[in-house]
Amino acid sequence: MAKQVLKVHDLSFAARPKLVTSDIIFYRQKDIFFAKYGDYWKQMRKICISELLGAKMVKSFSLIRQDEVHDLVASIRSTPNVVVNMSEKVLRLTSSAICRSAFGKVWDDRDYLLMIMREVLALLGGFDVSFLDIT
Repeated sequence: MAKQVLKVHDLSFAARPKLVTSDIIFYRQKDIFFAKYGDYWKQMRKICISELLGAKMVKSFSLIRQDEVHDLVASIRSTPNVVVNMSEKVLRLTSSAICRSAFGKVWDDRDYLLMIMREVLALLGGFDVSFLDIT
């Protein structure tokens, strides 16, 4: 079964459905996440890997990652003998590190940002027939 999906029908499974919401939010599916598999997607992937995920860029953000992990450990230590929701803590760490890397500063209202992220993910994760572009 896995061979069928990964080798024989790989291009079918690489395709994503064309959704109205992804057209609106993600630039008519021209971003790397929703672009159709093909030459354009391959070029976007090369650019992302070389410009955003290259060793030099990843290394340049190491201090941010270290700071965020330090804050996470301090947060966990500050509440001994208490059950800790690690999913929430890791989500906060990730969103904070991404914001600092992308915008160059700590997001003042992390809770608001997390609420927006959860709402967007919930909306994108849901399925509604009206979202399909069947033209």
